Amino acid sequence: MYETLYPATPGRFLAVGAVTTGARDYLLFDEMKALFSMMDAINEVDLSVVRQIGNRIIAHCLLAGDPNMHPNGDRNGSLDINLLKSVFLCRSCGAKGDQFGLVALAYGWNKHQTWVWGNNRLGYKVPEQKDLYVPLGPRRTAPVDAPPPRWKVESDFEEMIRNVFVELEDGMSLITDGAALQILPLSAGQLASSQKEVDFLKYKVSMATGDEQRLNALHDALAFVERMRSYAASYGVTRESLRALYRKSK
Repeated sequence: MYETLYPATPGRFLAVGAVTTGARDYLLFDEMKALFSMMDAINEVDLSVVRQIGNRIIAHCLLAGDPNMHPNGDRNGSLDINLLKSVFLCRSCGAKGDQFGLVALAYGWNKHQTWVWGNNRLGYKVPEQKDLYVPLGPRRTAPVDAPPPRWKVESDFEEMIRNVFVELEDGMSLITDGAALQILPLSAGQLASSQKEVDFLKYKVSMATGDEQRLNALHDALAFVERMRSYAASYGVTRESLRALYRKSK
């Protein structure tokens, strides 16, 4: 079992701008990604790992047994996985995707089968009515008479950018707090890597233009904040615990 710096933790996480029609008991792909990390996918498919270099994992491709894709059986390991960005790329056959794409590649599933499996794996119920989702097409849109999601309204999106920036800074300041650094086993390199990811996510959010880019950028930023806070909380570091420590020190 390999560990990433901020592994996903179980819990309900609703992506910003997700289309809903009242209460529902299933998740969309963007929501599932916040609950199921790339490391979870790696452990799920029992990947043959060659080596790990920081936040990158080099492994044997899941298609190594196909002589048409890998004539040499991928002996050296061509699968390159980025844990921070939750993406993979085989530098030999070209297979690529996110954490759910890795699972789909392992079991030969299509997008719908992977979506059903992901919901079941995370403990959610998949509706039987096929008109509730479009598994192989574009994301389902809201009813015609429904107001547009906030991330589609320019003024609201600007406010959401500001709020996301605040969340990113708050998550970063939590793990770099003086008292937190006495508890969390984070190296200087890991802290620098976290700050670099925060800066990248800020850029990604601010530069997002289309609907798909906006939703993905907001989701990725909030998911990273959630993982930082969950990681800190696993060591008992929260805003409340830090305040309690400072009160005791006075």
